[in-house]
Amino acid sequence: MSARGHHGHAKRGDATKTYRAWQNMRRRCTDPTNPQFADYGGRGITVCAEWNNFPRFLADMGEAPAEKSLDRKDNNQGYSKENCRWATRREQNQNTRKNVFIGYNGERRCISEWARILNLPMLTLYDRLVLRKWGAEKAFTTPAISGMNQFGGEAKITFGGATRTVHEWATKLNLRPGTLHMRLWRGWSLERALS
Repeated sequence: MSARGHHGHAKRGDATKTYRAWQNMRRRCTDPTNPQFADYGGRGITVCAEWNNFPRFLADMGEAPAEKSLDRKDNNQGYSKENCRWATRREQNQNTRKNVFIGYNGERRCISEWARILNLPMLTLYDRLVLRKWGAEKAFTTPAISGMNQFGGEAKITFGGATRTVHEWATKLNLRPGTLHMRLWRGWSLERALS
């Protein structure tokens, strides 16, 4: 038997990246005192019975690659061999419940991924698709206008019977415009972003 235990991944105070990923997955789903429980176990995300055994998890997933972490392909489903992968931070950021996904030409991607593919500012796409309610065709094929802010300069937000630009709302609420932009980019509701 190795110094790390029978599977070689856990030794008090010195667990491998793969073992820590397995432990953290289980804690998020089963421990109500875990700070992330509300977003996992608290909303019904479970770990398949086979993965209560680390060697089985290791056999199904293999070693955690450098620069990757455990990710669920479908964020509304639990942890299992069929629904998990090792993913980069960018892949994980593009696979969260908070992302806005847009279908276009038979592909479904989040706004930030479309922005990268189309070489458009991400916040410009967010403005067009979410705030202005443009269709994907118009939002993706209209060139970005240089010299305008990331929300297209004159983007208007109507809330509580008042219509203002992003900058006007930020000024009224004593916020930095960048703060309001980030709230909207993260997918906050208008009520939450403007309160």
